[in-house]
Amino acid sequence: GKQAKRSLSTTFTEREEQLYAEEKEAQGLLGGYDPVYHLLHSAAAGDLRMCRYLVEKIGVDPCCALTSDRGLFLSHETALSVTERFENPHVTDYFRLWELYKMTSSKAA
Repeated sequence: GKQAKRSLSTTFTEREEQLYAEEKEAQGLLGGYDPVYHLLHSAAAGDLRMCRYLVEKIGVDPCCALTSDRGLFLSHETALSVTERFENPHVTDYFRLWELYKMTSSKAA
């Protein structure tokens, strides 16, 4: 509905966001990591909160797939055709991410 278009950042208070970022940084999960890779793994782990954080605050494109040259940003449709053609160990994570993102977006009210 119309609520789905609201910014995902509405799910965080400023303080929560700061604490969460500090916690993740302390774990070494933000600095020095490929954020696309991190987003896929967060999705695979079911960490919707981290998915939201990476999409909204770090600016990771949720409609992406990891191809053999990793980190290529694609539209959803292109990603589907590309992941069919490549031997891609992250295809499963990509599909899980896409489902989680759709679910997250529709609930970001």
